[in-house]
Amino acid sequence: AENRLDISEVALAAPYARLLIDEDGSTNFQQLIFEQPEAAAAAEAEAGEAEPSEPLAATLAKITIADGSADFSDRNLPFAFATEITELEGSISTLATASSEPAQVDLQGRVAEYGLAEISGSLSPADPTLNSDLSVLFRNVELPDLSAYTVKFAGRRIQDGRMDLDLRYRLDEGKLQGDNSVVIDRLTLGEKEDYPGAANLPLGLAIALLKKPDGTIDIDLPVTGDVDDPEFSIGGVVFRAFANLVTKIATAPFRLLGGLVGAGADEQIDLVEFRAGEAELTPPEQEKLAKLAEALAMRPQLAIEVPGVVDAEADTAALREQRLDAAVEELLAAETGGRAEDLLTVRQRRALEELAQAQLPEGAIESAQAGAQRLEDPENPDSRLVLDEPAYLANLRGALVDAQSVTESDLAELSTQRANAIVAVLVEAGQVDAARVRVLPGKEAEQTDGGWIPLKLEAQAASGE
Repeated sequence: AENRLDISEVALAAPYARLLIDEDGSTNFQQLIFEQPEAAAAAEAEAGEAEPSEPLAATLAKITIADGSADFSDRNLPFAFATEITELEGSISTLATASSEPAQVDLQGRVAEYGLAEISGSLSPADPTLNSDLSVLFRNVELPDLSAYTVKFAGRRIQDGRMDLDLRYRLDEGKLQGDNSVVIDRLTLGEKEDYPGAANLPLGLAIALLKKPDGTIDIDLPVTGDVDDPEFSIGGVVFRAFANLVTKIATAPFRLLGGLVGAGADEQIDLVEFRAGEAELTPPEQEKLAKLAEALAMRPQLAIEVPGVVDAEADTAALREQRLDAAVEELLAAETGGRAEDLLTVRQRRALEELAQAQLPEGAIESAQAGAQRLEDPENPDSRLVLDEPAYLANLRGALVDAQSVTESDLAELSTQRANAIVAVLVEAGQVDAARVRVLPGKEAEQTDGGWIPLKLEAQAASGE
């Protein structure tokens, strides 16, 4: 008479369910829904003109499940996927159509042979999107079993590994807020698979950056969405979040590495700078590489690529200066007797003039002197001209610098020396195996405004993937 149904308890002993996703994406549960015949629809419409009846108020106090099982298979993949849940136990608290109070869910079961699944939290029975808060926990899930999904979304099989997965999804008036905590152990990628629509993600590099020395990977992956959106798909939302994470990590790998060793947000541990013409590392650059070596010790699957670099113009000019200085020093060191006791400026002039006679065209010394004349008395324009000694030596030195020979081979050698200097610091720190630091062919760099030649390091998976 009250249009009401109350049930104290439903106990399900060894219940079984089967969920199938077919090749076209439809499910076997959709077969339970069918279109109403036209005659029945017309009769219902006619009846609808009468006073509508109150909906049935149903209350189910408790559902208990013992020894339940379920089969799940998905054929809408590059190759079929199937798994089973057994030993399903637990309960669902009061379900009441007339109440806004969510039901409490507490279920546990076995996944495949050695996996564990637990579901707990609250669920609104009338409309789950209105107010639900569910936690789903998986333990010891075999990752190779999920290769059908990784091929579909990322074009890659999984060869080995196990996963623990903690999921929490909250729904508030259709708005989804999800937190996914994933711990993966001993993950090994398998072969690549060409599959239409699969994203080309740098998985190898991302895994090398995330994998700890003990072989584990920890990932926290928050997701959001609107389930009322017709385009909403929980799988699509999670995969987009995962793809964004992988891309972010792979495009800024040294930011992650720097974070491991407390490097500041603005500290670029992948940027090593040299003075023009030099391959020696300054103390600040040595400290930067020491931090990088420490971070690489925490990520044993990662390799560093070191390209040799040169700025042809700046390095050539610096090398010419160095060669002239070396030649001058050699002449000064060879002087003996009274000549060695002269003032240094006198000795330097003598050395520069000797080099000029040997390396410059005839008349170069006179030309340098002619360009270095000054008034003996700057306040008297009629005073005689005398030689400005520093200006003369600067002119002579400039001409000699331009005369020094620097070849392509010299620049290539400097490029290699710079790369080798970085390798030596990383390897000699005792934390990075030499096989994980690769020297790449030299390339052109551009001197900074501060006069430095920048060398940008690159990161790759040690396996080369």
